[in-house]
Amino acid sequence: MNHITAYYRFEVLTEEIRTMNGFKSPNRLDCTLTYNPTAHGLLPLFQRKNGMLALFLIPAKEMVKVNSKRQATYLLGDGKQNLTSLYFEYPELDKFCYGYPNGRERLNDGSPNPAVPYKHDALLFIWDKRQQVIEILVIRNGKSLIENLYNLLIDGEFEEEIKQLRKLARSYYPYKMP
Repeated sequence: MNHITAYYRFEVLTEEIRTMNGFKSPNRLDCTLTYNPTAHGLLPLFQRKNGMLALFLIPAKEMVKVNSKRQATYLLGDGKQNLTSLYFEYPELDKFCYGYPNGRERLNDGSPNPAVPYKHDALLFIWDKRQQVIEILVIRNGKSLIENLYNLLIDGEFEEEIKQLRKLARSYYPYKMP
């Protein structure tokens, strides 16, 4: 049974590629691979006018607490709006975390929130310890089951599905390369 609706791989590009493409921030994560056969998903809302899709991993200025157990120490956003806070239920398993899109009708500036149609989606994350690569798994309408899905991810239940998605993933944007 397939659970994952879309797959995105973001990574910090090498300094040489960043320079060739005019990027300065070492915290910028660019989408390099994607598989999204249903075209459902929040991430295309963050696509830039030139077709690139980039996010920034931002340490939370204040800990975002949902309950006594769940805390967000990072946010993932594009500099204008946040995609999600990143929640680590088990700090010893810091390779995995989860989040979900902002469901408020309006952003802080009062403008309509373009993420509202995706407010019921679950976002699962796999990242390397150096924070250079982050994979985002989108599960449509999975927010109500987010903790169960997160535990299934940790237990390796999505391993075969993720392997298949990695094989099916295609380049997202033709960056200038050396």
